[in-house]
Amino acid sequence: MDDFSIAPAAPVPQAPAPQSSGGMDLGPQAFMKLLTTQLANQDPLEPVSNEDFIAQLAQFAGVERLVDIDQGIQGLYGGISSMNNASMSNLLGRGVVAMGDHVQLEEDGGADLRFVTGGQVASGTVRVRDDNGSIVANLDLGAWSKGEHVIAWDGLGDDGGTLEPGTYTFEIEAADETGASVPVDTLITGTVTELDYSDGVPRPSIDGVPIGLDEILRLTEGAE
Repeated sequence: MDDFSIAPAAPVPQAPAPQSSGGMDLGPQAFMKLLTTQLANQDPLEPVSNEDFIAQLAQFAGVERLVDIDQGIQGLYGGISSMNNASMSNLLGRGVVAMGDHVQLEEDGGADLRFVTGGQVASGTVRVRDDNGSIVANLDLGAWSKGEHVIAWDGLGDDGGTLEPGTYTFEIEAADETGASVPVDTLITGTVTELDYSDGVPRPSIDGVPIGLDEILRLTEGAE
């Protein structure tokens, strides 16, 4: 009898846990095809052990469960997002105080400039700018204690003339009695007139000025 030997088939790598490759997921059918191909081409002298076979099936089952969990989380996230978007609609028409430097000059020529001081203020200056960034009014800040305050602006410019109604910005420089700088945050007040969902996150606008939800300090029943 002639000697013969069975040439082992080309080694086939152990099937890993299902992974994405080139942007394509290894689904159940692809996994089973890979597994049966491995079994059909395994080395007859060194077949895959039962333990390895079961381990591979367990790996696939585990990954499949993770995929199911991920899909469930995505669905839950979508539901929560929809609920949040719906609840955000309640902001429309509400008065808001938020971080910001815009102020709306009304037809009557007046506006309130609201701000928060980080310490005792002895003196300072309020600068009002138009939509081109030019300073149109300089106001004496005066002395203030630490906290939130409001200055009534008459809408007059440095030249003594009444400025046109519209949106302006303002900034404040303040110092204590030693001349050291005191931090001051400017605030924007008004009514929420719009909610923009284009970025996936509701973004309210106060009288046409967009703000972030994290910039809102408090809400009121009516316009501030």
